[in-house]
Amino acid sequence: MHPVIAVDFGGTHIRAALFPTEHPHPSKLIKTKTLASQDPVPVVERAVAAIEEIAPHDESKLRIGIASPGLLDHNKEGVLDASNLPGWENFPLKAEIESGIYAHISVEMIQNSQHLASLVHALNPSRVVIGGGMAQIGELLFNPIREVIVDEIILPAFLESVEVLPAKLGDNSGLIGAKVLAREA
Repeated sequence: MHPVIAVDFGGTHIRAALFPTEHPHPSKLIKTKTLASQDPVPVVERAVAAIEEIAPHDESKLRIGIASPGLLDHNKEGVLDASNLPGWENFPLKAEIESGIYAHISVEMIQNSQHLASLVHALNPSRVVIGGGMAQIGELLFNPIREVIVDEIILPAFLESVEVLPAKLGDNSGLIGAKVLAREA
């Protein structure tokens, strides 16, 4: 079993967690400020410092999963745009993280956000689940999301059963998603 470090880039915080086994809870967790108004490179440097702080001594089999903000390019290696992180347009996040870490690692990325209305229209889900730090805002966030879904959906029948709810994993949903992705890589 390869150890995994999951990193979640949020608008206010970067969280990095070490999962040495399949256990759902990390053995180490670091939370640092994103300082989103800065250039992307210092933000990534803070993430790399967090990774290095919690990495096991034997990094030869370490895998890293990244929960990235915004939209990813088709190769899932760079951020095309991240509305909560200025300056992250066409930013090569995977390469920047790999260049900052000296061990041989496998870095995999997932994206944290999608265009909700488009997803709801295309998939017709019964629930839209919001995770990460944003979910802690609660109804102040969920009500505008519901309004956007109502405004953007072409067929009202899609709206009959759609619920907008917080993820049960809350602030850990990005970390858990990144962990699963890295484990499966």
